[in-house]
Amino acid sequence: MRENNAVLKAHYSDAADVPEALRNRILGEIEVIGIFRAFNDAPKMVEISLKADRLLNGGVSHLVFRHNEFTFGLPHFIYAYYRQPGELQKTVECIEKGFPPSVFDGCGTGCGELARAEYALETGDAENAGLFARKAIFKGKTLFQIGIIICANFTMMRLHLLQGNFAAAKELLAKTRDELLLNPQYEITPQNSVIYNLTMDMCEGYV
Repeated sequence: MRENNAVLKAHYSDAADVPEALRNRILGEIEVIGIFRAFNDAPKMVEISLKADRLLNGGVSHLVFRHNEFTFGLPHFIYAYYRQPGELQKTVECIEKGFPPSVFDGCGTGCGELARAEYALETGDAENAGLFARKAIFKGKTLFQIGIIICANFTMMRLHLLQGNFAAAKELLAKTRDELLLNPQYEITPQNSVIYNLTMDMCEGYV
């Protein structure tokens, strides 16, 4: 894929017969693909997303849609991006400043608050874990971000477990699954998405 992207980029960068707006659109979408190629490297993903944003001139990608699975089915968001010991805070700050890419048209809304909630929980800050998890849920619901909502609720479940409230964790697990299954406003739910269904199963397995 890396070689194919390089070939496409070289071809359209030099294509004099392609109108500039269309050429920039194509080059911008190539950069969007590059965001996923750099998955797991938050700074690199942010760097590429800024390139895509410049080329798309404030527009949104035709490859990524608002209802896409921004969290890649993981119930613990920052788990996917924490790569080096001692750099958890740096990673979270990168996510807060650069995620989600503006070209994603709202896909991933609430992920900055989610990252902060998970960081707080991992570092023993129960008060902020709950505060930012609720903020992530609120923001995620504004654009029906199922992955963000599941992850934030999972943070709350883990917080309940940490506090010794097993019944509350189980109740929230059931409430999360029921809410996402029954809400007709969500285009993709655990009921019709293998990815989200598996995400909920992982939450249940953990609890």
